[in-house]
Amino acid sequence: MKPLRLTIQAFGSYGKRTEIDFTKPNQNVFLISGDTGAGKTTIFDAIVFALYGEASSAVNKKSGQELQSQYADQALTPYVELTFSERKGDAEALYTVQRVPQHMRPVRRGSGMTKAHGTVSLIMPDGTEYPQKEANQKLEEIIGLTKQQFMQVAMIAQGEFMDLLRASSDKKKEIFRRLFHTEIYQNIVDELLKRRRDREREIARIRTACQTEISHVRLPDQTAEKKSAETEAEKKPAETQAEEILRQNIWKQVDFEQMQTLQKRILQADHFSITDLEQFLEQLKILCAAQKQQEQAYKKGYEAANQDYLEKRDAFLAAQELAQRFSELKEAKMVLAECAAQETDMQAHIRLIAEIRSAYEIKAVRVRAADASQAVTQASEKKAAWQSRLPELREAAAQAEMRAKEAADRQTEAAASYTIVKTRADRAQKLFDEVRKAEKKAADAKQKYIDTAAAYQQIQSEYEQLRMRYLNAQAGLLAREQLQPGKPCPVCGSTDHPNPCVLSEEDRGLTREMLDQAQRRASDARDRQEKAAQTSHAAGVLLRQTIGEVQEITQGSGQDEADNGNSCSPDIAFLEQKTKAELTAALAEKQKQDQAALTAKETAEKNRTELEQAEALVYHLEQELPSLEARSAEREQEYRQILRDRKMEEAVWRKITDSYEQSSAARMQKTVEAWQVKKAAAEGKQEVAEKAIGTRQEPDLTAVKEAAERAGIYAKERQEALEEIHSDAEMNGSVLRRLLPGLEKRRAVMEEHTRITELYQILSGNVSGGRMDIETYVQRYYLESILNSANQRFLEMSGGQFELRMLDLEKAGVGKNRGLDLTVFSHITGQEREVRTLSGGESFMAALSLALGMADQIRANAAGINLDIMFIDEGFGSLDDRARDQAVRVLQEMAGGSRMIGIISHVTELQQEMEDQLLVTRDEDGSHVQWKIS
Repeated sequence: MKPLRLTIQAFGSYGKRTEIDFTKPNQNVFLISGDTGAGKTTIFDAIVFALYGEASSAVNKKSGQELQSQYADQALTPYVELTFSERKGDAEALYTVQRVPQHMRPVRRGSGMTKAHGTVSLIMPDGTEYPQKEANQKLEEIIGLTKQQFMQVAMIAQGEFMDLLRASSDKKKEIFRRLFHTEIYQNIVDELLKRRRDREREIARIRTACQTEISHVRLPDQTAEKKSAETEAEKKPAETQAEEILRQNIWKQVDFEQMQTLQKRILQADHFSITDLEQFLEQLKILCAAQKQQEQAYKKGYEAANQDYLEKRDAFLAAQELAQRFSELKEAKMVLAECAAQETDMQAHIRLIAEIRSAYEIKAVRVRAADASQAVTQASEKKAAWQSRLPELREAAAQAEMRAKEAADRQTEAAASYTIVKTRADRAQKLFDEVRKAEKKAADAKQKYIDTAAAYQQIQSEYEQLRMRYLNAQAGLLAREQLQPGKPCPVCGSTDHPNPCVLSEEDRGLTREMLDQAQRRASDARDRQEKAAQTSHAAGVLLRQTIGEVQEITQGSGQDEADNGNSCSPDIAFLEQKTKAELTAALAEKQKQDQAALTAKETAEKNRTELEQAEALVYHLEQELPSLEARSAEREQEYRQILRDRKMEEAVWRKITDSYEQSSAARMQKTVEAWQVKKAAAEGKQEVAEKAIGTRQEPDLTAVKEAAERAGIYAKERQEALEEIHSDAEMNGSVLRRLLPGLEKRRAVMEEHTRITELYQILSGNVSGGRMDIETYVQRYYLESILNSANQRFLEMSGGQFELRMLDLEKAGVGKNRGLDLTVFSHITGQEREVRTLSGGESFMAALSLALGMADQIRANAAGINLDIMFIDEGFGSLDDRARDQAVRVLQEMAGGSRMIGIISHVTELQQEMEDQLLVTRDEDGSHVQWKIS
């Protein structure tokens, strides 16, 4: 890749369109010179931005709006266009890339700014445009380098490679990893670390799982077992003695002290021990077998005790049920005796209940008959009352209708009167406003007339004074121009001029033109005065006319006329106030009549409604009376019939209803029914109890209950003992079943963790005396190649004095990783020393040589790359004349026939020595460039 032409517009410090033709220099090594901040490095920024869409510096990664130039109008679109060639064998292909950064531009309509997105355009050698979305990827494919690699090869910055020269091995390792892609070796170390941590996590899970399971193992307390056996022997000597003999034989097979020690050690250990686990599981096998045998023995004892308990419990339940039957028989006999004593009263209640119910039935019929008779009487009375009120209601309705009509007429008259007053008031109000406007206009016109009259008087006075001075000055002019001794005066003819007129100093410059100008100003002022007088007169006439209209609309009240220019007269204000008062009064009268008409209308409607309701009620009562009289006769007949049916006189049922409430019958009925139910239940219970008892005697519950309770307590104790040994055996057996199957897998995990840990420590440099990791070891190969290329330049630049070397392999891993540390070997002293001991100029030559060597190595590793451009940014100021000449000569040899090398510097000696120069300047319009060619 070789740049041919670069065009910059509104980019960085370049405001105007600037074109740089890189084919102009006659020499392959040229100088880019200019003051600090002139815009030298911006040229390389533009090249990198065109290719990769970002500025060049590793620190300055600007890629968008911040690249827009401050020296250009924001309406000017910023862009960078680069034309470059790429060798494909013996042929060269030309590419043109134009890139517009994100920037701010004026909106197309209205005012303000908007953000415009960045674009890229790539023109291929055949003239076609490559798709924009894929242009960035295509450019990197054409160049063959990423932006970072391009920066390492095409741009050598003094500070960055000085840092690389003096950087520690760890820092160099990061740089070489990006350049030579040695991250695979660090990935190997990371993968080993990951696997090691995975195994550690797996071991931690295994340890936690094993600790959790082993914490569940239940080891019996031999002292408690002995006390329990003694207690059992006291209760059931034959059974417990047999169980104790079995327990003692089993316990001799288990080493409980060893199991307790192993369990404690496993639970408290930070690191997992497969050996302790295996020993503990062997003992656990024996314990589980012993506990199974013990469980069988306890099971037989529990079954015998439980059978004895069930028999005694059934006997107690049968005795308890028989005792209950005896109790029920006694209770039934007592209840039957009570019912027999109450039977006479219950029969009397039954007869009285029937009488009360019949009496209240008759009373209900009597009440309905009385209600029907009363309804006839009330209807007749109501009809007579409303018939007597009808004439009065008709008269009131007629009177209300007449008053409502009169009120409506007055309402109409008030509304018409208000409309007339409102129309006149609205017109008067408009005239009042026009009077005020006319007064102000007349006052303004009068004041303007006064002002123009005063101005005219002033200008006219000045003109008269100037005219008099001019006339007076004519004699002086005549004396100065024409009166000479011995010559006749053109006025009087005298040749003697004893006292000629002398012009004053201020009148010497008076001319006819000045007098004419003053006269025109006076004439203009007079015209303005006359125009103002006419305007003032017209305003006064308008004011008087408007006041006349006001007086006419308000029936001539107030003054006959108003003076020209005066403010609103008190009579006009009085008329306005009077008009508003009349309007208010008319509105009040209208509202009053509206309310009166509404009230009269509502009263008429009310009276009309009352009359209609009264007439309708009288008609309804006339229609209803015949049916009411018929219903009354029917109800009286029903009453006579029920007296005959119930065979009860009126005096009798009245006495009963007076003596008893109607609810008394219901209460008595409930009492009788309760007695009947109680008697029937007692008879049934007596029959059932006698049948259940038969010929048996009443049992002794206390003795039977005590025997059952003793048997139950013993059975429960045997059950608890069985459940305890069963629970322990099940828990220990489940732990054994969960831990035994994975024993081999756990051993394999432990062995794999040991192997991975050893390999990781060696490759990561975590071994004492071997701190260099495998990636650093591989990178020494690349560094050796870089140094071979770099030392060819360094030896030549330093006059055969210095050579860069790597730290010996034996020392590189001692203490810390120093595998990429550099030393400098002096061929004069034959000794090595640290690169930090080099002087400023020596350090620059070493850093430049290292950078050139690294560029060679990158090109060697990147197949098919033809990079024919390199920029070196500053640093030459630290070299003496000899070293600078040698450095330039080395660069010229590197350039060869086709490679282009640009040195960015403002060193004066370089400007004098190098013939081809790109001069960069900056002024208020931004940066500018100009070629200076040999």
